[in-house]
Amino acid sequence: MQLLFDSFIQRFPQELRNRLKTAVAHQTHLNPVERLHAGTCLVLKEQLAEIQELRELQTKKIDIASSKNPFNIFKKTRMKKRIQLQIKNKLILAKENAFQLASLSGYLIPLMRATKDYL
Repeated sequence: MQLLFDSFIQRFPQELRNRLKTAVAHQTHLNPVERLHAGTCLVLKEQLAEIQELRELQTKKIDIASSKNPFNIFKKTRMKKRIQLQIKNKLILAKENAFQLASLSGYLIPLMRATKDYL
């Protein structure tokens, strides 16, 4: 069961793995499986808050310093599109990570609770 958990964790980006490890390490008052569940839930809440922030950024109007030069107007439009695309890509990745964290929290950890192998 530990191998399954470790292989599942390897799918996450390094930053998310570090956040997950520190969140699990701070749950000292619980047994190992409960620590995993509590740490995963904390990171999932952070991830959902990040998704909410990205959605708010997506709806905000992007202001870039303007100029009357036609070339600068074209450049400004290109920059706005690039920023919107970056926000969209970050939102997609954040949703994917949140789904994987929810899968970890909702399926794998309860499965680990049911087996005595992990403890």
